[in-house]
Amino acid sequence: TRQSMATMFMTMLMIFAASLTGAFRHVHHHRLPFRRSLSYTNDGSGERAFELLVKYPCDFDIKVVGLNKGNLAKDMALIVGEVCKVDHDSILYSTRETASGKYKSITIKAPVSNADMLYKCYEVIGEDSRVKFKF
Repeated sequence: TRQSMATMFMTMLMIFAASLTGAFRHVHHHRLPFRRSLSYTNDGSGERAFELLVKYPCDFDIKVVGLNKGNLAKDMALIVGEVCKVDHDSILYSTRETASGKYKSITIKAPVSNADMLYKCYEVIGEDSRVKFKF
């Protein structure tokens, strides 16, 4: 109905105005940074999450989303191969492109021996300027 559409429009307008004035800024201050949340458990033990959650050795799926420039997938396989000390041609991966072709998602099977190797893979992958997300 007209009245419900007007109410919805006013609500959206109020939310937009509040976002401009900074009324929602406080929401983001309480989040734990992603890097920290992957690095350490919350139980105070000082142990890193991947040390407790993953049984080694294993083929760990690393997901990467990045700009579809150059040969992103092959470059990520090369990085994982170097960190894991295996031939990069033996690294298995699959890819998908977005409909626009701007981004590519890659699932890489990283043959990691321990948590340090897994954390190093994430660290080195993140140094590539094309990489937008890794998880």
